[in-house]
Amino acid sequence: NQVRRKSLSFRLLATEGLVLVAFFALVAVVLEQSFRESAEEALKERLQVQIYSLLSSAELKNSGDLFIPTNQAEPRFVNPGSGLYAFIQQANKTLVWRSPSSIGLDVPVPPEKLGAGNSYFLADNPRRYFLHYDILWKNLSGIEKEYIFTVAEDSEFVSQQVERFRKTLGFWLAIIGIVLIILQFSLLRWSLKPLRLITKDLNAIENGEKTLLDGEYATELQGLAGNLNAFITHER
Repeated sequence: NQVRRKSLSFRLLATEGLVLVAFFALVAVVLEQSFRESAEEALKERLQVQIYSLLSSAELKNSGDLFIPTNQAEPRFVNPGSGLYAFIQQANKTLVWRSPSSIGLDVPVPPEKLGAGNSYFLADNPRRYFLHYDILWKNLSGIEKEYIFTVAEDSEFVSQQVERFRKTLGFWLAIIGIVLIILQFSLLRWSLKPLRLITKDLNAIENGEKTLLDGEYATELQGLAGNLNAFITHER
């Protein structure tokens, strides 16, 4: 182990390996965060579609009451614990309607002063995402009311996508890392070949097989070879 730690090749490989590990770790974090943001944006668009679906089925009666049909185009609104939930509140946060799937859940609190026509997307906690949409509704009788439509979905949709991406990314980064290490090892051996050559000739001189360093050495080693030859001649 001590000999290995003194080896120039070992030090170069260890240093390059640490740099690769740090680089791949940084790349993995950046790519995973970027993918998570893309997955959350896709989820936001899905929730927006669900809100539009609720709006198309809702009706503001002449009495001023909001009517929501029992049968929804999205069956997950009907099944308790389906992972998709909907709430409708007045501007003063009074609950008007909630989907059967949301029974047992706390009513989400929309942001203050959302404003008609505006939406707000957030992760209330790592378990669930919410999209609030404020709408000012006016029926044919001239009755005008402001409602906040909220659709929420469990984070399973995003988590599963991120987990699959993390596994795929880890696999390919490992493959790329192994290939790069093999390439680096090959290039390192090729780069250090002149040193091995001059070391081999020095051993030959010690064994009496040669009298001087007479190989074709790299430009950077020719000065060293000349000085060593002068030293050997002087000693003799």
